[in-house]
Amino acid sequence: MTSTEHISQDLVDALLEVRAANDGKLDQYVIVDAARDPSSILHSHFEWDEANAAYRYQLEQAQTLVRRFEHTIEKKMSTGETVSVRIKTFSSNPEDTGWVLTEELLSSPERSVALLSRLRDEARGLRDKIDNYRIVAEFYSPAWKAASEAIEVALDEE
Repeated sequence: MTSTEHISQDLVDALLEVRAANDGKLDQYVIVDAARDPSSILHSHFEWDEANAAYRYQLEQAQTLVRRFEHTIEKKMSTGETVSVRIKTFSSNPEDTGWVLTEELLSSPERSVALLSRLRDEARGLRDKIDNYRIVAEFYSPAWKAASEAIEVALDEE
């Protein structure tokens, strides 16, 4: 076992202790309460300077705000049918930090390729995560295998 694995296991053990001390409940509230104790292994994983913590929280709020917005794009097809698609209003800027309008990304061939590549990578990451859970979950429920296979087929159709 490496030292990183040892530290990680110590953190998992600490979280399990918090859970046990709270009648099987483990949520952000009981974790922060337990981490307030400076002798807790959890303590160093939190920002205790209130000004820094407030600023970090405000940054998270800004991210949440930007991610919240979607809008509908409609296009009349040659068949006369109107197709409506909902997209995020803002997307991560592939050239810098921050966000840009998703339609601006999609209107640039180079930037749209970067966006679609990133989305494919995210989908592959999700597929890998599902596969990992599927392997374990099959011990408990065969329905996981069917669901993960359906996702695999959908992703391969890209």
